[in-house]
Amino acid sequence: MKTQHLIYLLSIFFFISCNQKSENDKFKTADSGLQYQLHESFPNNEKPGIDDVVVLDLIYETTDGNLLFDSHDSDRTYMRTIKGATHPGGSLEDGLNMMNIGDSASFKINAQDFFRFTLRQENLPENVSPNDYIIVHVRMKNMLKKEEYSNQLDKNYHASEEMELELLENYLKITNVTVEPTESGLYYVPIQAGSGDKAKSDDKVSVHYTGSLISGKVFDSSIGKSPIQFTLGKGQVIPGWDEGIAMMKKGEKAKLIIPSKLAYGKRGKGENILPYSTLVFDVELINIQ
Repeated sequence: MKTQHLIYLLSIFFFISCNQKSENDKFKTADSGLQYQLHESFPNNEKPGIDDVVVLDLIYETTDGNLLFDSHDSDRTYMRTIKGATHPGGSLEDGLNMMNIGDSASFKINAQDFFRFTLRQENLPENVSPNDYIIVHVRMKNMLKKEEYSNQLDKNYHASEEMELELLENYLKITNVTVEPTESGLYYVPIQAGSGDKAKSDDKVSVHYTGSLISGKVFDSSIGKSPIQFTLGKGQVIPGWDEGIAMMKKGEKAKLIIPSKLAYGKRGKGENILPYSTLVFDVELINIQ
């Protein structure tokens, strides 16, 4: 209880501190279009690069102060992989790429862009409109080089299914995935509606996809190439795909969050997919025959 109370106090302190800064400072505009306020700057500290993993305090709220997320509410360390901008006009990724370890800042980002492209969440929170702005408060606490992070995952999260599910639970929280899993454990997150009948067993389907680990590292994609074709329900793909694609209509887009028991299990696959790896696929059902 004392630990929880301390975390709560730290959370409130960080939140109030950022709000006080917001009241006294004006947002500046970066070349990317991102509106930002830099509260604390440590230019001599190390600056993370693409694919490095950073440890963050992260809070985001509406412009009228409605708190939407506070990383202190989780009992796990909040980490994010540094990536390039996910959308034009100023993204959280642009902001993180401006920061050094120890820096704290606030960013003002279009709500629809932030939830759709950074959080990969199609639906906006209640009382948030597409043209609204989200204020994101960030303190960059530490970093792990790509190799260090991979080693940490190998050691801590690929030893058992139990450890995998702990990491999955944290991923669902920080990405605001609220859908319930299917009976098998698959998480199906609709992104864009399709039309017609759903795909069914024995149908030949064509699917575009991008597959990533829950760390955000992409391990395979059909984008820029031909879509993958297979016969549904015949075990030609991992079980999570057979189940997930059968929930889709032609033209539909969705995110499939697939625990290892529905993918490559305790064996993994090659160098990129380690044992007990949850996989995340952004899929589009192109055609059904």
